[in-house]
Amino acid sequence: MIYSNLKIILSLITFLPLISFTQNKIYKEEYNFNTAIKPKNVSFDRTLVSFSDNFIYTLRRRDANIDKELVLFRYDTENQKMEALKIKKNKENDALFGSNIFSFDVSNKKLILITGDHIFIFDISTIDCKLSRILKNDKAFTNVLKLSDVELLLYCNHNHHPLDVIDKHSWAKLNLETTSIRDFTVMGDENVLFSYFVNNWISTYKGLIAYAHTIDYKIYFYNLQFKLVDSLKSDLFTSNKKWLQLLPKGNGYSADEMAKISKADDTLLSRIEKIYLLDSISLLVTSKLPKSNYLRYDIWSKKNGTWQINKTDTLPGYYQKGMPYTSKNNAVSGFYGNESVICYTYNKEFYYVYFPFKENAITSSYDVKKDYDDKINELTRKKELYYGIKKLKVITD
Repeated sequence: MIYSNLKIILSLITFLPLISFTQNKIYKEEYNFNTAIKPKNVSFDRTLVSFSDNFIYTLRRRDANIDKELVLFRYDTENQKMEALKIKKNKENDALFGSNIFSFDVSNKKLILITGDHIFIFDISTIDCKLSRILKNDKAFTNVLKLSDVELLLYCNHNHHPLDVIDKHSWAKLNLETTSIRDFTVMGDENVLFSYFVNNWISTYKGLIAYAHTIDYKIYFYNLQFKLVDSLKSDLFTSNKKWLQLLPKGNGYSADEMAKISKADDTLLSRIEKIYLLDSISLLVTSKLPKSNYLRYDIWSKKNGTWQINKTDTLPGYYQKGMPYTSKNNAVSGFYGNESVICYTYNKEFYYVYFPFKENAITSSYDVKKDYDDKINELTRKKELYYGIKKLKVITD
């Protein structure tokens, strides 16, 4: 009996890493899809995405900067097919080419592209996109999100040098019917010290805007008029207070100052990195942890007028050296980092568009060279570098 029990204990110890890695209580991967679509320029760049009418739209940040034709790929989430929409360079849209694209959105068959100097609005009712309006980006907006069928949120939240941009954090609304920008509002600069790092502190859902304070775990909710209507506060990160006095003020705008902030952030602080409004009463929050490549995930729900944590987990941001992986514990990508953007589709489903596509690792002991570098090199040699799309589902039970 003692020998039998000992074998059971040793067996559990042997498989403990696998057991711990299958306990993802937050989300599951439903598929990892090879689109068989190549970008026109095969290089590593940040992928941008937008969702509209069951379609995921995707392009990359530098696509208009390195070619004379901008290709916008459209993925049908219902039948898993992709097609290409094209913007060819001409006299009307010449200002777009040679510029990096900061953010974009698709709404009501309109494509809105934000660059450093302009906001471009295209009609995409056909595969050949037609320019309908160019607006000056005078307020240095870098992001666009849906608010309603006809209005989009434009915002900037960055520690700009005051000689470059006066307002570090500002919001406004872009009306698609009048193609005008209105209701410009300067917001608080609570987050700008960390704005150089991975972040997605603003999320929208049918006119509701959630804005997270990264350092003290506070989230505020605003309506279409940018009026405060609700808030969520937690004492999870109270330990940050003792470390904040060690950080530079952020007004030196130097590489040395940035290095000090980054080091302190990596080793001392827990902070909110990204938030996602799942609906008007549900919120997913991911937070970075000190000295770790794991993320903390919190799902909040509003019940009886009060926000409560419904579920929480701490998960690795990517495959971990020496750990075993099977088809049941591969959901370890999408939310971590900033190279690719994950897209929420309003029904507890996320789509992660990334490049290049690679099959999920199946291994008894993960090795980054064997299980990632060598395989990417082989795909490069065979010229089989394609977009990949992962569908992730929030676990609600």
